[in-house]
Amino acid sequence: MSLKDTILGASDLTREPIEVPEWGCTVYVATMPGHDRNKWSSDAFDEAGTTERGKMRAGLLVHCLTDERGAKLFTPEDATALEGKNAAVLARLFAVAIRLNGLGTEAVDADAKN
Repeated sequence: MSLKDTILGASDLTREPIEVPEWGCTVYVATMPGHDRNKWSSDAFDEAGTTERGKMRAGLLVHCLTDERGAKLFTPEDATALEGKNAAVLARLFAVAIRLNGLGTEAVDADAKN
């Protein structure tokens, strides 16, 4: 097997189960594949690198929240409705999504500039 095949065949996308008592369920926060990261970044940040916080948070969760099989729970059209949910729950899930996807402040700033 070639190195290319090894890399492309690697199962490197992970999910972490998060119990959400406020919603009465467990959701999974997943790592994003590169194309989802690019989509989130282009949707979340304008050309000047600024964003609406809600767009950034809910948009990231749209790309990261899945069921136990890995199927996404929400579409981009659901972002506004998702942002209307409990802010503390969204903050907890957002923090996990940030951690799993390596999106610390420096990474988010770099995305905003690109």
